[in-house]
Amino acid sequence: YLCYDTHDQAIADKLEKTLKSRGLACQHPVVGTNRHHNSKMILNCRGLLFILTAKAVGSSKLRDQIALAENHNKPIFPLLNKEDK
Repeated sequence: YLCYDTHDQAIADKLEKTLKSRGLACQHPVVGTNRHHNSKMILNCRGLLFILTAKAVGSSKLRDQIALAENHNKPIFPLLNKEDK
């Protein structure tokens, strides 16, 4: 599951494309769906990739997604965006 702030959409799209080109499936939040749907995707994922930026750290929604993954023993992989200002 790819976890990111909407301000980081461009980098998330690039990462998703790279992962898919290497044969790795990647789910991410679906805009316009309810919180329950995204929570279900997290519960069914094998791990959570978290794009770490200043905006993402400040997002309570993303903190909730990370907490859900952590509470269900999902591996969490933070990815630092070096271009984040």
